[in-house]
Amino acid sequence: MPVRINKIVTKTGDQGETGLADGTRISKGELLMDCIGACDELNAQIGNMRASNALPEINSLDETIVTIQHRLFDIGAIIARQDEAEEIEMLNTETDKLETLLEELNDGLPELTSFVIPGGHTINTQAHLCRTECRRLERLLIRQHANVKISASVLRYINRLSDFFFVYSRWTLKQLNISEVLWKPVKK
Repeated sequence: MPVRINKIVTKTGDQGETGLADGTRISKGELLMDCIGACDELNAQIGNMRASNALPEINSLDETIVTIQHRLFDIGAIIARQDEAEEIEMLNTETDKLETLLEELNDGLPELTSFVIPGGHTINTQAHLCRTECRRLERLLIRQHANVKISASVLRYINRLSDFFFVYSRWTLKQLNISEVLWKPVKK
């Protein structure tokens, strides 16, 4: 679907409504808009993570991460249209690719014996922020799904995407030869 944005200030949202791609007007306070907004916020957080990364050890996955950003725009469109579009099959393919990549990245990581504390390097922390934003998007989509069906392909992709950011956060530290900090619960 071609997108044209010729005019930014339209004043059509001044009363708290926004327009969907099909022309439908809805309240900016609806859960659907929270879902679309969370998708946009995740995309911006990913952009921030990419912009702060000038490390050759990590840049090998930059193309994958840009593709993820494109898919998030697709997901926003799928959610807004609330239909089963041709993007769904593409999303299934992308999810399969993520699963394969996850296995490859995770294979070289040490087995976890506790929860991971984010930190050690900015890129690791930003990957964890992406993971948590992704989980928030997933929770919103599940709530929306209770009212209006959200494609299982969208839900699967978002779930796998949060897994990706978790593994990516760990992988980045390994590439930089920085030890992870594991949670040490208080002894009772």
